[in-house]
Amino acid sequence: MNISGSIKFHGRSDSQVKLRGFRIELTEFESALMPIVYRLLGVRIGKEVHLETPRLAAFDLISIGDGASVEKNASVLGYTIEDGELIAGTVQIGQGCFVGARSILSDNTVLEDEARLEDLSFLPRGKRIPRGETWAGSPARHVPGPHATPPWPPAGHSFAKHSNRKWVK
Repeated sequence: MNISGSIKFHGRSDSQVKLRGFRIELTEFESALMPIVYRLLGVRIGKEVHLETPRLAAFDLISIGDGASVEKNASVLGYTIEDGELIAGTVQIGQGCFVGARSILSDNTVLEDEARLEDLSFLPRGKRIPRGETWAGSPARHVPGPHATPPWPPAGHSFAKHSNRKWVK
């Protein structure tokens, strides 16, 4: 209620909707529909890809392999601008790869199968993350040792629940 006595309704502060008595996050629909939309725009997307970012550009230059995971607000650009010129190049994300939240993949970059680019990392133009390696930082560099975060559940585990960055059945 404001000073004039009228009541203002601001709506929900989250992105939930109620459907048949169940509260559902709209982002669940977005991540399920994004691969379909991006395929229509020319991105080559494999099976069982977890895509949780609207930040893809140069659509026909991007390929994402089966079982890959591209997290929230990761930028898969496929281009840079230098001295007022647009420079475009391919971005290849292999099978079973992980691209962390808010990470950036520039043009002419490759993540070989099972490679990981951790959260808040930047992979500059022309770089390649070899098979099974984990890279982090800005610019990204190889991180020796085990993964910093657990991988996504294997394909076919649709009943897995996410709990404190650990996957449980």
